Amino acid sequence: MMRPPTAMPLLAAALLLIFSCQGPDSGGAVAARVLEKALAGDEEFLKKTSVTPALADELILRRPGSAFYLALRYTDWSIPENAETLLIRTFVKDRDPWRKEAGRELMRRSDRRENGEARPGDASFGTPISGDARLGDARRFRELYPDDPEGRVFLLQALLRAGLHQDMIEEVRRFPGEPGEEEIFLAAGAYRKLGRPEWVHEIRTLFLHRPAHPVHIRSAGDGDFPEAAFAAAFPKEEIAFFRAKAFFAAGSYAAALPGYRNAPASFRRGAVFLREYGEIHLKTARHRDGIRDLERMLPGLEGEALLAAREQLGKLYRQAGKYEAAVSVLKKAREQWEKETGPGIRPGGEAGPDTMGAAPGGRGIPARLPEDGDRLLWYILSSSLRRSPEAFLTEYSLLRRKIHDPRYFSDLFEPLAAELLRRGRWNGLREAFESTKDSPGVDHARFAFLLAEGIRRRLYRNLRGLPPVRDLLETAHARGNSFHSLLAGIALGKPFSPAGPGAEPDDSPGENPGSDIAEVPGKAPGPGTRPGETPVGSPVGSPVGGPVGSLVGSPVGDPGVDPYLRGFADFGLSRRGILAARSLPEPPDLDTAALLTEMEAAQGRHIEGLRLLARAARRSPEPLNRRVLEILYPRAFREETDGAIREFSLSPAVYYSLVREESHFEPAIRSSAGAVGLAQLMPATARDMARKLKVDQPDLTDPRTNLQLGARHLADLKRRFGPGVHYLAAYNAGGGRVNQWKRQFRGLSQVLFAEALPFAETREYIRKVLVAAVHYGYLYDGKTPAETVSELLSDFVPLPGRQEKP
Repeated sequence: MMRPPTAMPLLAAALLLIFSCQGPDSGGAVAARVLEKALAGDEEFLKKTSVTPALADELILRRPGSAFYLALRYTDWSIPENAETLLIRTFVKDRDPWRKEAGRELMRRSDRRENGEARPGDASFGTPISGDARLGDARRFRELYPDDPEGRVFLLQALLRAGLHQDMIEEVRRFPGEPGEEEIFLAAGAYRKLGRPEWVHEIRTLFLHRPAHPVHIRSAGDGDFPEAAFAAAFPKEEIAFFRAKAFFAAGSYAAALPGYRNAPASFRRGAVFLREYGEIHLKTARHRDGIRDLERMLPGLEGEALLAAREQLGKLYRQAGKYEAAVSVLKKAREQWEKETGPGIRPGGEAGPDTMGAAPGGRGIPARLPEDGDRLLWYILSSSLRRSPEAFLTEYSLLRRKIHDPRYFSDLFEPLAAELLRRGRWNGLREAFESTKDSPGVDHARFAFLLAEGIRRRLYRNLRGLPPVRDLLETAHARGNSFHSLLAGIALGKPFSPAGPGAEPDDSPGENPGSDIAEVPGKAPGPGTRPGETPVGSPVGSPVGGPVGSLVGSPVGDPGVDPYLRGFADFGLSRRGILAARSLPEPPDLDTAALLTEMEAAQGRHIEGLRLLARAARRSPEPLNRRVLEILYPRAFREETDGAIREFSLSPAVYYSLVREESHFEPAIRSSAGAVGLAQLMPATARDMARKLKVDQPDLTDPRTNLQLGARHLADLKRRFGPGVHYLAAYNAGGGRVNQWKRQFRGLSQVLFAEALPFAETREYIRKVLVAAVHYGYLYDGKTPAETVSELLSDFVPLPGRQEKP
């Protein structure tokens, strides 16, 4: 009797089924029918269809990738037999990227079955694959994709489960470069199964010389490493540190602190330990304790460990408000980096013989990257900015020639501009304008626009050597981001060219020096790391579940990328498609992004689609057509929103933009601060508005209720603060703060007021709502940008003279 496909290697099973299932061409008509129904979204028909290998082959022949997408549909419907057959045939007969994805998914499913994670009703549920079969499949995948890190782990796991421990160790040795955390962990297990003492060294390497990773959570207490084995091999203080590192990897920093603080002295001299020790104190705001401990450690350190300690000490000084000390120690770190960096140079010890994991400086560890030096420079400049804008400009003039990638530093210039405006330092704005002329990626246009506005308002009179106002505005219009470019274009009377990215939902809010608000309502907080910096404890390079993440590294021009993403849309898998697109280094083409976003919106899901489409719009070399703009700026919950707008006499463009920015049209969204729903209402505010409207026990996740209460709140603020930008600022930051800011920034125009606010979140909030409002007014109300802008910046007027016509 022939064994089922799940009990033999995928390739052998599939080849056998090919020859046993060949028949007349009648299968072609069936495949055409199935494909037609799949593209039409006929779930009832598809669920009743029994998929054979011959049918799967016909589907692949008619449309590459179709069997893969159908396998995902059957996975969602919990029909494992059909899903498995389609995945096997895709892995054997289709081409990349679908073949690679199918192979990965099949091996993940076998892992879930092997680990007992699959349950009846799950599409992964089925007969466990034999060890020999699983090993054959893993070797086949490794042959096809030798550079795939997940495939390497699949093979090692298969070798380990097949009992081929020495073969697994040899396989690790053949890997180019330094083994990863998962590979070291598996090697340690193999050494222990062979009764060899090297497993102890591998565990120490994993915990001492590798940053916190999910594998550290699995190490202690895993079946391969029972507590008794750990107790016999390691002193108690080392075991306590291993447990603390598991806490760190899980994000439980306070729980990790005692184990790190009491770690053996030899551990405390490691670069990875020092980075994590400093990070724990940063995460728990114990900067004083961290500063004291790291200062005590410095005299005994050298090389990479000294560099790590200096960087973490500088970050702790910065957190503690000791900016001069931060700049001093970070400059020492940067000088050390410059001195010790060179081709192939990285201080540290060598690995011992017959080991999988190497200490820092062992074989395969690359030279330091330019990004490491840029990160140190960023912290120097950020600390200088927190001292004063003049200190920043002085340091920037000294260090700018050492910068590798100017774009890395672009986020520092936004708070610099705000701080200079708050202090009325117009000469500083001019200096920033001059120093950013030749820095690609830095927002030179921001300073051009602010100088032009200051001159127009007679707030800056030192005009000698400056370009005329019109030329400054031309610079802002040509080189700016969408907010400053938009306003400069209105001032110049330029024709409106809809763009959109300025109102992009922010999916990675970073650190904003000078901001008093850490999180954006309705959004998860960002990782708190610099661009390009790996967060300590981040599982970089770890496998991504599902059919997502496999195309990372593929250029956007790869002919396989957009057909791959387009297939998710064609087969009704928009959610999976958006997740797959999100993992790519470049966004998909505009049409594919728009289609996926539109499909998600039809299911009542907006936020991820809006993020994807905004990213694609920003990168698109072509102007956005009306269809794309209407998807990017949707009128979700139109009946409820329009009713609230009419009831409280609000601007439709402004209220739609506000809701889009607050919640991205997700009715049940909650912020970390406790704001709820489409208009992101705090419970106290909602109760106050409900009392005024005589609404008992309002459900803030109900769209109609939330939008009505939010509209009433906005209308109240508008009556209180009058026309202009102040009521919008009050919606985000509170009326009490706006009253204080109005007194503090008396004499500034409304746009300069918005740009000077001390909260980075509120500054960005106003920009995004204004840009989105311009697009909503243009798309749905027939308003010019100038007309919409006047509703939020009532004193902003174009330059006199002839205006250009569209």
